[in-house]
Amino acid sequence: MEHVVHKSTLAKRDEQAAADLRYWLSQPMEARLAEVERLRELAYPGYARQDFQRVCKIVPLKGNLNLLQGNS
Repeated sequence: MEHVVHKSTLAKRDEQAAADLRYWLSQPMEARLAEVERLRELAYPGYARQDFQRVCKIVPLKGNLNLLQGNS
């Protein structure tokens, strides 16, 4: 097997990183999330699909509830 080494300067890597960032920011949110999911599947093959979950928790307010009801 032949080993290959790619040399680059930090400036070239910074330019590539900036170009990558511009590309991903130009993509719709759905495409970016799909890519994150694809990379997760590559990193952890065989695991059950675990999509992003939305979590909502309702908590009781503490303090004077009269202010919220319009009573002074």
